[in-house]
Amino acid sequence: MWYADVGRETKKKIVVKMETRSLLAATMPFERSKRWRIVALTAILLLGGALRIVDIDRIPPAIHADEGPNAWNAWTLLNTGHDQDGRAWPVFYIRAHGDFRTAMYAYAILPFQFIGGMNVLTTRLPAATFGVLTILLLYFVGARLLGITSGIIAAALLSVNPWHIQISRWGHEASLSPFLTVASFAALFWANLPVCAQSNRCKSNPQILKAALAGVIIGASCYGYAPMRIFTTCLMAALLVVNWRSWYQTLTDRRGRLAVGAFLLSFAAVYIPVVWRHFTDPLLFERARTLGYVWQTSDSVAAKVAAVIGRYLDHYGPGFLFVRGDLDPALSPPNGFGLLPWYDLPLLSIGIVTLVKNVKTVCQYRILLIWLALYPVGDILFPHVSSHSLRSLPGVGCFALIGALGVVTAGNWLCHLKRQAARTSIAAIAASVILISSAAFLRSYFGDDFSRFKASHLVFGADILEASRWVAPRLSGADALFVTGFATQTDAIVLLGLNYDPRQWFRESRELIHGPLPDGRFKGEDFYVSYGKVHFLLTQEVMANLGALIEEDKPHRLLFIVRPGELGLERYAKPVHEVFGADGKVSLWIFDVTTLKGALVSG
Repeated sequence: MWYADVGRETKKKIVVKMETRSLLAATMPFERSKRWRIVALTAILLLGGALRIVDIDRIPPAIHADEGPNAWNAWTLLNTGHDQDGRAWPVFYIRAHGDFRTAMYAYAILPFQFIGGMNVLTTRLPAATFGVLTILLLYFVGARLLGITSGIIAAALLSVNPWHIQISRWGHEASLSPFLTVASFAALFWANLPVCAQSNRCKSNPQILKAALAGVIIGASCYGYAPMRIFTTCLMAALLVVNWRSWYQTLTDRRGRLAVGAFLLSFAAVYIPVVWRHFTDPLLFERARTLGYVWQTSDSVAAKVAAVIGRYLDHYGPGFLFVRGDLDPALSPPNGFGLLPWYDLPLLSIGIVTLVKNVKTVCQYRILLIWLALYPVGDILFPHVSSHSLRSLPGVGCFALIGALGVVTAGNWLCHLKRQAARTSIAAIAASVILISSAAFLRSYFGDDFSRFKASHLVFGADILEASRWVAPRLSGADALFVTGFATQTDAIVLLGLNYDPRQWFRESRELIHGPLPDGRFKGEDFYVSYGKVHFLLTQEVMANLGALIEEDKPHRLLFIVRPGELGLERYAKPVHEVFGADGKVSLWIFDVTTLKGALVSG
């Protein structure tokens, strides 16, 4: 056995570690009873599910410009078998706003749209569903790494984690990153692959079929949000290098060789195609050049390295984690909150100290430290207004596990206190801090002020979505619809609001152009300026087409969704409908007018 091969001091440390761990576990009913374990997990999952699903179609408000293309591509796939560009069942990516989106989230939406149609709810439900599944999988990973008690606590911490709650309520492909990350670790442990050495808990006895499936699962994670490819590649390399002895020992056995071989082959079969496509598709490189890097082209090598290191270290600073989170208004948490709650700071500090002190003797701790060290790697090269909360999502589960280790370590210390009153008082104070902090975040996040703050940003398109829904039943009787140019990437949001027919989309003419516009907007992005009857007031050509319609001898019925004062339509007719913004003021006017030999009259 591995235990017989280690030195006396190491044995002593391991025995002490195991005895210390058992002090808190001995007081936990779910540690000894499967029934209590199920009760605890069920309560945690119900809480996590409620926090991720309640009012999900209203908070965040309307739909973000990045959510719209996912909903629309899923809808075209469901109804026609093609994405919006006409590609049949794409594997690697779908196009949206000139970006290359993973097709994975569009496929995740399909069963929900099949039941509930195309709307905000079905766009976000996959994120919430996989968010809850992540909580369940984190219990499994935590139990394998640190024990059942730590697994339960990690799941509980993740269920109320502000970072994870927010991303689980957003129909963006990044919302799958925590699930894909935790699922990769779960697959390794499920297959009993040799991811750590010198551990009775992780002793390798790999299963061939499970190992092959684990390779498929980990390889498939690279088809998710693009930063996952960087993280997964670095993670697998680190696990192989750091624990090479364990992998080598497994290869000395025939069953082990077959299992490791099955894992590597299945992983390569899934992983290599997406990586090959990434490095050989010139459009992907063009997108990277447009996006830029965290350094300036004129910077020296030393300056470039310093920029990358600075961006990396910022992910561990209190500003990003506890004070402000992501500075992008669309991604920012409520004012006064970070990505993690403040009570996580002492828990993480205790957990990290425990990891570092015992890293040489406990292989599970090495895995957690590797995870912690690698979580930002997908966000150290490309620019953003701050560290990017979406690209850094592989770290969410790691922080919950380290926090759980901090709870167990602190709990064991409490168990050593001789005075029952002291133990009870400290535990009650800690529990109160966690409850009050969580309640404060939830009150702010679900409050009207935060929703109004988000809705005030054009990127959420709350007013555009409402106006499109109002116009939808009236569009068939009009000759054209013109939509304001003072908005952000509204082409997909309007499609959602109109509940557009995908078959009609492919029958009608469409005009797609590449930015930037003359005013500098939409640099490096693609957007539709027209499809069918719908035209966006973004280019001179669209304005010219509008003028030509007005000047024609025959009358045309035209609908307009415009900002107050835009085009001066109020001089000819009154709005038939007004849409109010988050500030309570009129945000959009809807006009229904008829052209008559160069003039506009009320419809």
